[in-house]
Amino acid sequence: MICAAYPPFGKGGGPVASQALARGLAVAGADVRVVSVGDKEMQWSEYGLDVQILPSLNIYSNYCIPRPLWKKVIWHIVENFNPRAYFAMAREMDRFKPDVVLTVSIENTNVATWLAASRRKIPVAHMLQSYFAMCWRGSMYRSSRNCIKPCLDCQVMSFGRKQSSGKVDLLCAEAQGTIDIHKRNGYFPTAQTFALPGAFVTSPPKAHRDDYTGPLRIGYLGVLTPNKGIHVLASAAALMVQRNVRLVVAGTGDQSYIDELKTAFQGIDVDFAGWVESENFLSRIDVLVVPSLWREPFGRVCVEAYLAGVPVVASRIGGLAEIVVHGVSGFQFEPGNAQELAGILDKLANDPELRASLSQGASAQAPRYEMASVGGKMYTRLKQLIYS
Repeated sequence: MICAAYPPFGKGGGPVASQALARGLAVAGADVRVVSVGDKEMQWSEYGLDVQILPSLNIYSNYCIPRPLWKKVIWHIVENFNPRAYFAMAREMDRFKPDVVLTVSIENTNVATWLAASRRKIPVAHMLQSYFAMCWRGSMYRSSRNCIKPCLDCQVMSFGRKQSSGKVDLLCAEAQGTIDIHKRNGYFPTAQTFALPGAFVTSPPKAHRDDYTGPLRIGYLGVLTPNKGIHVLASAAALMVQRNVRLVVAGTGDQSYIDELKTAFQGIDVDFAGWVESENFLSRIDVLVVPSLWREPFGRVCVEAYLAGVPVVASRIGGLAEIVVHGVSGFQFEPGNAQELAGILDKLANDPELRASLSQGASAQAPRYEMASVGGKMYTRLKQLIYS
């Protein structure tokens, strides 16, 4: 299992999801060896699997840190086919002799990994966690809109990735929509496909509240950037008929945008909480709002809410639309439609019984994301790939 990032290296949900999937595969009975990159070479064993961290195979490994433009350009060019990564991953395959290679995202470990496996007649599966294979930003979102196909600069910067994608035998992603957009644009042309939700190392969902009367407590949790649509939540709050509500906005971002949001929320009972621990935050709210404007590949924050028994109101777009069960674990609304969002929140504010029912529905969704369940499904598909 070759990952773009693996804890403790990298940030965000990707490395955590990779670790949970690796653990889930081990629980299912697979002999798992994880290979990733980091600041220095390291190796250790955990949860019944082995982890090998290699030093950077590109000009740097942590692509989340801001870099000079010239370094970014070189990094992205090398990511189209990196001979250094090819030989490094070939050595790891020769050492472990795997029955199957599973790549999870492909930054740093490089598409050259697929060729190294193919030349050794090893089946290749790939797990998409972003749009990096066809968009150098990884988001397929530009100039305040979602891209239907890669723009010219993305086509140029990802040419090698597209060509190499033909070496992948099995393609999976955390949402079917992410698979569809890659296939429509000619990526992974011969791969079998299936959708598999992100894995979580879970504990049982939290106990439900006994009393849902009182003000509706609305929360937002995530980075504060325009594509996340927090300004849509501000507009919806201003349009609500029911004023007995409280909002908590948690997360960090550019200070100038945060100042804009504070202006947009003027006259509304809102607390900008900054960076918070998600578990503590979710215990403070009745409903989580995820008003994203961009096509998120998954939406881990929604599942975190489910584990806390908190229903989710989310934009009907990308992976979010495949997580939130409308009327059961929360509600969906058209991206950017503040009026529709306001109507949903008014309905929740006026109906404590509905809030209680959705909380139960949210908790009932949580088990499908548990690492043993996700790992077991992946293990079954990988065995089918090996023996087909």
